[in-house]
Formats: sequence, structure tokens, C-alpha cells
Amino acid sequence: MNKCQRKRIPWFVIPCAAVCLLHGQLSTRAGLIYYVEGDVRLDGIRVAKFDPLVRVGAGRTLDTGPDTLAELLLQPGNYFRLAGNTAVTMKSDEFASVAMELNGSATLDVSAIDPKTGIVISCGQASAEFSRPGFYRLDCGGGDGTSSIHVFRGQATVAAGSKRVRLQPGQLIQPNLSMTVRKKSDKVLDQFETWSAMRSEKLARLGRQVGLPDQHKHDSYEIPLDPLRIPGLW
Repeated sequence: MNKCQRKRIPWFVIPCAAVCLLHGQLSTRAGLIYYVEGDVRLDGIRVAKFDPLVRVGAGRTLDTGPDTLAELLLQPGNYFRLAGNTAVTMKSDEFASVAMELNGSATLDVSAIDPKTGIVISCGQASAEFSRPGFYRLDCGGGDGTSSIHVFRGQATVAAGSKRVRLQPGQLIQPNLSMTVRKKSDKVLDQFETWSAMRSEKLARLGRQVGLPDQHKHDSYEIPLDPLRIPGLW
């Protein structure tokens, strides 16, 4: 074989290389827009699907329209995913003190985090702090003013006024109504939660192809990813 013959590069090398770069050198602050689907706007300006390195910096707001999805990289391995008709404003984009204000629906997927830092999300009249790996759902300031925070796996501390409550796996709270903790089944996901979980699996597979640590092990969350078990999957 001719030594100068060019070798074909596997199809996954380029996107995997991008994952390595984005996890490592190019993103030193939270809020990198990792994925968009549909009408997603940053400070009113539409974000193109393949715009590289667009970031929701401190003081900026990302909005999603109807039937739209978006994904932000907050810290290496930690993702914030927005459903349609949702807005998030970045209050602090420092890796050590990520803080956001959410109006709408989102999931938080945390695979590795320093307990001394955490991620803080304002949700209606409450704030929630996440300092452990896990999978979380937040619905903040809906049409009826109801907010809810659901811990699938992990742990969250919710504060409203002078009250603080620690949520454990399988627990939900509606802080604007009361600080009473309720149990909620986490064995069946809705469409948005399913998409979020599958995004994590896809990123994990991409990372494994280039030897990145497998940070997203949803088996540890016991999140069902079999489409046949999930009603309404699209």
C-alpha cells in the first residue's frame, strides 16, 4: 500500500472531536448552546441549528417557541434542556456558581458536580439548588401560576421564603402552593423527558467512541428508555 495513500476518516470522528473540544478547552463558562430544534431565540435573535459556540452568557435570555427544543451545556457533562414555550435567563455563567431563572419547562441532567458549587435555578417564588448527580424536571410559572420541581434521581434543596425543603428521589414539590412534599412515580416519562433522556444516551455513545468517560449512565437513574414502554413517544 502506498504510504501516501489517504485513509478514510470514520464518519463519527468530526462530531466526536467537537464533543471533546466543547467538553474541554472551548467552553470555560456555562450556557453553551449545544442543540436546537425549531424557533429558538437568544435575546430575540434566532439561533441557527448549526451555529457553533453560541452561548447564553450572564444577563442573556434564551426563548423557545411552540414545538421547540433546546439544550445548554452548563458544566462538563451537565445539561439543561428546554421544552417549547420556555425562557431561561442566565444570572451567573461561572462554572463554580451557575444560576438561572426559568419560566416554562426544563430538565436538568447532572452527571458530575462539585457539591461545594451546585446549580441554582429560580422557579417562580422559589429557588432550587442542585448539588448531586441526578435527573430533574422543573415546571416554573405555568399559565395557572403553578410551579413544580420533581426529582427523578439525585437530590435538590428548595427554598421559598423562610422555608427550606430537601427533595429525595421520587419526590415532587409545588412551592407556590405549599412546601408539602409529595411522592410521584418516575417510571413513565412524558415526551419531553423521554427526549431529554435519549439525548443523554446519544451524547454518552458519542463520547465513548473517542474514549471519554461515560458520565451519563441512566441505568443508575432507572429511567426507562425503551420506546415501547413510553406512551406518546414522538
